[in-house]
Amino acid sequence: MAQARSTDKDWARAEFGAAQLGDKRRTARLVQLAQHLGERPEVSLPQALEQTAALKAAYRFFDNADIAHESVLAPHVVSSIRRMHGEPLVLAVQDTSYLDYATHPATEALGPLNAGGGHGMIMHSTLALTPERLPLGVVSLRLWARDAAKPRSRASRRTRPIKDKESHKWIESVEAVAQLKAQLPGTRFISVADRESDVFEFLLAAQKLGVDVLVRAAYDRNLIGAEAPLFATLASAPLLAHKALALPARGKRKARTAKLEIRACPLVLHAPANGTARALPPLALPALPPLAVEPALPPLAVEPALPPLDVEPELPPLPPPGLSSLHAARPTVEEAPVTTRM
Repeated sequence: MAQARSTDKDWARAEFGAAQLGDKRRTARLVQLAQHLGERPEVSLPQALEQTAALKAAYRFFDNADIAHESVLAPHVVSSIRRMHGEPLVLAVQDTSYLDYATHPATEALGPLNAGGGHGMIMHSTLALTPERLPLGVVSLRLWARDAAKPRSRASRRTRPIKDKESHKWIESVEAVAQLKAQLPGTRFISVADRESDVFEFLLAAQKLGVDVLVRAAYDRNLIGAEAPLFATLASAPLLAHKALALPARGKRKARTAKLEIRACPLVLHAPANGTARALPPLALPALPPLAVEPALPPLAVEPALPPLDVEPELPPLPPPGLSSLHAARPTVEEAPVTTRM
């Protein structure tokens, strides 16, 4: 397949020309904006749109309450699905971004971001990638602002159903992936997420939808039929391989090499003892072979962080791509790719 870059003249029309925004002029404006912003994605709007008339038109477009982000994204999702055709494996990487507009106090429809400050919106997106980390497109995106008049509390979280919690974002993403799976039966999808996604209702929903999930375990959950909780049980499971995973520098953290153990065993997760999830059934997880082995995999892989090995066993390294290699693609969702496959 050929690649289409932001310098190609027709990519914006191919990607957004079918947007249904209620007026053909709005669609034309969207195509123009995508073209200009795609040429210089690292600069501000005034820098990308050098002409005053174009800048004012962009502000009118963004201020138009009749233009929903779902309508803008819809044709891009269609194009993304087209790019997925023929791909044997697609990673659907989901993550949350916090858009801080604290320097724009007059802007309406914003809310608090966290206890430490910030004022803006929250965006949860799902980016489709190949195992080689080639972006195929955004397949789902949710935007919302918290209500400052309704402060969140730990006590209320235990009584609210999952649909009324922000944690439902993980389920919404995997539901979008399930729709992709139905449209592309020849492609295997794996939903990849960070430790925040270790939510029992999310894991159960993914299994019911038949979507494979790769997450980092955040909680040392109780197990049914095991003498120890999750982390200890996995630590004593059969060792399949060991792997060195190169982690790039990020913020104040220096680049380093993590030493991982790859272990697998069947597990049955007990439902949480507290909250609305306590009435849910247990979640059975079969043993997981390395991803390079082609038999059908179970719907869920839980890979907790393990300490470095003191003595490395004489085992062959896990063949690529490997589960750890696939999870390492997760930070890609925080980047701004400008190369897609057509």
